[in-house]
Amino acid sequence: MLVFLMGIGVCLAPWEFMMWRSGECLPTEWVVEQQIHDPELVTGRAVFTYQGSLYKYLSLQKRAPSIWVIGSSRAMQFRSMMFNPFEKDFYNAGGIFHNLLDLEFFARKFKEGELTPPRMILLTIDPWWLKQSAHKESSRLAKLHSENGRLYPALRDQFFAFRDYLEKPVVSLRVFNLFDSLRMRQYPYNASGLRPILTGDGFRYDGSRLYAKNIQSFIKQPKYQEVRGFNQEAAEEKGRFKPTEGLSSQYLERLLKSIRVFASQRIEIHTLFPPVSNEIQTILKKADSRNSESRHWWFECTDTAAKKIREEGIPCKVVSSPADFGLDDRVMIDGIHPSEVFVAHILKDLINQSPEDSILHQINATNIDALLQRQETIPVSFMFEGVETFSL
Repeated sequence: MLVFLMGIGVCLAPWEFMMWRSGECLPTEWVVEQQIHDPELVTGRAVFTYQGSLYKYLSLQKRAPSIWVIGSSRAMQFRSMMFNPFEKDFYNAGGIFHNLLDLEFFARKFKEGELTPPRMILLTIDPWWLKQSAHKESSRLAKLHSENGRLYPALRDQFFAFRDYLEKPVVSLRVFNLFDSLRMRQYPYNASGLRPILTGDGFRYDGSRLYAKNIQSFIKQPKYQEVRGFNQEAAEEKGRFKPTEGLSSQYLERLLKSIRVFASQRIEIHTLFPPVSNEIQTILKKADSRNSESRHWWFECTDTAAKKIREEGIPCKVVSSPADFGLDDRVMIDGIHPSEVFVAHILKDLINQSPEDSILHQINATNIDALLQRQETIPVSFMFEGVETFSL
């Protein structure tokens, strides 16, 4: 038996070393500390359980920034460079929420004093959070929060990660060739975790998401490319776009209750319903004209919810699609995620509509114009990372 166990240990040793050296299985708290001390570090897991929600939560907790962007992955393209002169005060915690339950858990922990109150919050809201029958699942953030402090991934995660490793030997060999240094040879920045090592994608120091693969694809073919199937999902009324009985007044009240938690601390709050692509917006309007059940949640969950939020004295912006700004779908990462360039347009509009005495109004809109007018800027990126030089 001892010989057998030693044999298994010998087989797993290279795997374990590779996972630790690459940063793939480092405790999330370690990664957060690592990034605080290395602003060039881009991080993200690829084979172990996604820890993005916890990573964003701990980053807010440890950094205590005074300007937050919080929401789902659709908020990830707001960048510190857009918030001049508050770049050092900014953190993008987009991706911290996957549903309304995550927001409620976050608000509860905020109320308990686990997070230092910021001066301003920009909260993005997804319509599918508010539709009937939306929350059969649990809070991912709550689960990860309860597991925080675990030094090493669970055995279940180890098994599935090792299985993926065996199924992709070419990827494994590539990682072995790269783990000699945290500065990966094909990217001009440091990387922790297999996602940025293998794809160039990951979270930057300010919490925003670098979509290196999408940017490179656009450089090769400068047109809108829906690679994640969201357009088909909308056309077939599945997943996020599955018809329901309509807007849930219960979920809407729970959303408002969470927002009130932040408002009670005299925090400046702005809310935003992010856009979908022009193509998906057209699909939704066609469904509306057919008097489809889709009408009873998509447009209600934006228009009606936005009205209720405004009645609370909190600004709420609904951006339907790039067409609202005279843009085409090239400014979308995919059907539901706007690019950093599109987000810059949205932020500038929010600034122009904000009260003069607000923090938001103090953000330098001229600086945003300069970013948009850079010669290097393309519809999906400001091109500061040198992605065109990557060897993916």
